[in-house]
Amino acid sequence: MNRTALEKTLSSWSAGPLEPTRLPPVAVLVGACLAVAALALSPALRAEDRGVIATVNGQPITEAELERALWAQAGARTLVEMIDEAIITRAAEQAGLKASPELVQLRENGLLAQAGGENGLQALLTQHGLTRERLQAQIRLGVLLDALTRQAMQISEAEVEAYYRDHADRYRRGPQVRGRMILTASRENAEALRQALEAGGDFAGLAKELSSDPATASKGGDMGWFERGDYATPISDMAFRLQPGELSPVFQGPDGWHLLRVEEKRPAGERSLAEVKEEIIAALQYERLPDARRRWLADRRGKVQIVLANPELRQTTQHLLQIAPPPGTLIP
Repeated sequence: MNRTALEKTLSSWSAGPLEPTRLPPVAVLVGACLAVAALALSPALRAEDRGVIATVNGQPITEAELERALWAQAGARTLVEMIDEAIITRAAEQAGLKASPELVQLRENGLLAQAGGENGLQALLTQHGLTRERLQAQIRLGVLLDALTRQAMQISEAEVEAYYRDHADRYRRGPQVRGRMILTASRENAEALRQALEAGGDFAGLAKELSSDPATASKGGDMGWFERGDYATPISDMAFRLQPGELSPVFQGPDGWHLLRVEEKRPAGERSLAEVKEEIIAALQYERLPDARRRWLADRRGKVQIVLANPELRQTTQHLLQIAPPPGTLIP
């Protein structure tokens, strides 16, 4: 999403001040909206019965006239947003889904970057009459909608296999090494550990107890399978130089002094379908998400029963329920 698309997204969120709070069921929420609508549009509250809130060259503008104008301009759009929020929030509660604070923050950071920083984003929010709280509420709603949509997606084994065949180049790999590593702060400590290993010490046990590498220490130093370039150059060069079962000399890397032992090696080849299945499913979900989230919400909107006495509000609301984009339209 570029800055222009960001402005369009923010504009679509500026219809009404929805609060980022837990909403009641759709029926209750819509009932509350209708009560407000009935109050604002009631013939009993005529313009002459309401207070004058402004005059323009002597011409009075009443509270009732202002309310009618606001309803005409934004009432239906705000009502549709409230309906959408209630639908998504209720469905997420029933499915046991929550918006991860980390993902919400990640998406907000993405918007910050697209807006050119904090000042740029704040300027856009002010331009569209939005608060930071409303922005965050819409992002959370988008995260929930994406989770609901992914949960509802059906991706067959045949589709996964076809994607694997069509993107074979993506799943080729270079030569790989599987090894274990111990990281220490000083050369002296690393040399002492190497002597212990040469005397028959358990590499995994020593790594778990004494290695200072946060990524591998808890796994007994296991680095998993990796290709040249996955680790810093001194580590990769040493790993690919060693033979299976061979212990490295002590050498210096970016974070300290290292010991490596290579467990296995394998030549270049293709990653198996089983290895990449989850990656393929995630890629297919990403490709289909924009259309799928629209279909998911259109289906739920079609099942909402709304009774509106005012014909203009009813017609506009029904029209917007058919064409309005999903809230929080952001793809991770």
